[in-house]
Amino acid sequence: MSGPNKSSGIPGGGDASKAPAIGAPVTVSVTGSGKDGTMKAPGQDVRISRDAFEKNPSGYFHDLHKK
Repeated sequence: MSGPNKSSGIPGGGDASKAPAIGAPVTVSVTGSGKDGTMKAPGQDVRISRDAFEKNPSGYFHDLHKK
């Protein structure tokens, strides 16, 4: 490629040199996340405590499958 309009080859991409380095921490914003520390429960249409889920995600799924 030549000229001023170089592309990363990624649709909607841009200058690949601006991408974060591999292994660099990346902050992700999720639309609809609860400002009160909640999240949509996986597999259900309810909101649950994000802290509780992150502390014990396997416990959440274990309890979900017991029902």
